[in-house]
Amino acid sequence: MRSDDRHSFDLPQGMVDAEFDNIWKQVEAELKREGASPEDEGKTEDEMKAEYRGHSERRVRSVSCGEGRRANAITISQDE
Repeated sequence: MRSDDRHSFDLPQGMVDAEFDNIWKQVEAELKREGASPEDEGKTEDEMKAEYRGHSERRVRSVSCGEGRRANAITISQDE
């Protein structure tokens, strides 16, 4: 389990939305470049969006955990 997945806390929705928007624009551009669609990936657009929203939440959680550690001068050893 990744360290950012072990912590449960409310995420700033604006940050999650902004991260998702950036990721989704990249996905759309990649699909367009390849002349592909979500269905070519074996998923619906809604399924792909749900998957990438999860990525967005993990990224924001990871950044939030990292910022909290830096702000509070917390260090974490490999064993932890």
